[in-house]
Parts: sequence; C-alpha cells; structure tokens
Amino acid sequence: MSKPIGSEWSVMLISILFLLNYLLLWQLGSGASFDDRIDEAARSGSLPDDEVSALRLLSKNLLSKDTMQLTLTYPICSPEKHAEIRCDYCHSIKNQSVCSVTIINLPSKNLDGSIDPSIDLFEKLEALNLFNNQLSGEIPATLGNLQYLKILYVKALIPCSIFINDGMHRLCLFLNHGTMTVLNIRNLSSNSLTGSIPPNLTKLHNLEYL
Repeated sequence: MSKPIGSEWSVMLISILFLLNYLLLWQLGSGASFDDRIDEAARSGSLPDDEVSALRLLSKNLLSKDTMQLTLTYPICSPEKHAEIRCDYCHSIKNQSVCSVTIINLPSKNLDGSIDPSIDLFEKLEALNLFNNQLSGEIPATLGNLQYLKILYVKALIPCSIFINDGMHRLCLFLNHGTMTVLNIRNLSSNSLTGSIPPNLTKLHNLEYL
C-alpha cells in the first residue's frame, strides 16, 4: 500500500529544510566577503578611519568587474595565524583598542585587478603577499613609503623608486619566469634586464651584495 501524497511531501520538505540549513552553516563557516569584513571592522572601531578607507580601495581595485567577490575566512585583525588581514601596534582610544594592519596575506585568490596607490596608508604594514594572482599594471611607487615593509610577494612590474625603502629585507618577484630575491642580498640573475642601475640603490644601506 503506497503512502499518502501528503506524507511524501512532508518528508521531502523536511529533507529540503535540513539541506538548506546545512548549506547555510557551511557558508557561514567558509567566510564572508572582503567588503563585509571591512564593514565589521569599521563598526567595531578596531582600525583607524584612513586604514578602513584604504582597505575599501584595496578590495575595489584588486578585482576586475568580471571577477567574483573576494572572500575572507577570518575577520580583519583576527589573532589567528592564518588570518588574511592581521594587525598589531594596538593602542587604546576612549577605551577602544585601535590597531594597525601589519600583514595582508591574499595569495592564490584569483585577483586580476591592481594595487591601489593608497597602500601606503598602512603605515605599519610589514608583509604584503599577493603571490599566484594575475594582477595587472605596476606596483604603485607609494609602496616605497612603507618603512616597516619587510616581505613582498607579488607578480607585477616594479618601479625603481620602491628600492628607496631600506626596511625591505625580503623581496620575491616572479616575472617572466625570472626570480628576484632580496634578503640583504640583491640577486637579479637569470633576467633580461636592460638600462643602467638606478641611482636610488645607493640609499640601500643594508645592501651586502649585488
């Protein structure tokens, strides 16, 4: 004897509800959009206003109009060691802890836009990892203003002015199958460079070998 139609529909609806609930929980666990994370940080007051603005510009320009939105697994300034946007140099303002962005870690995110020149608003930025993306254009010269920057992983054209920064101890570029690594030692071998050595290299006081 077959079950009544109404009973079958009830079982089906319950199954669908369980499935939707599972998908919702999975989505919440997989992160939130970059813009939503920025809104969270703005509401919490955990970042200075200029760094919130810089994050919005970074989010807007890293992706082209044809690319899906960028998702962050962890909230901005999360203490998790794998968090995409990490912070430090925190201080109290009106009983509110306000921090500065120190690490931007967004490798292999299918980013195909560009780095916004406002990147230098992250005055305490120590590491920028955009490795294994398809960025367009040059690295903005304003990156050379970041005195705390030590690590840069990016595939893009780099302007000579960026070498003014003595604090860059490690620079890794993968460009046209060539490798350029800097850790107090500048190695530009296995490239097809042309032109003269830029005079700004004389400002690299930590340079040991070229």
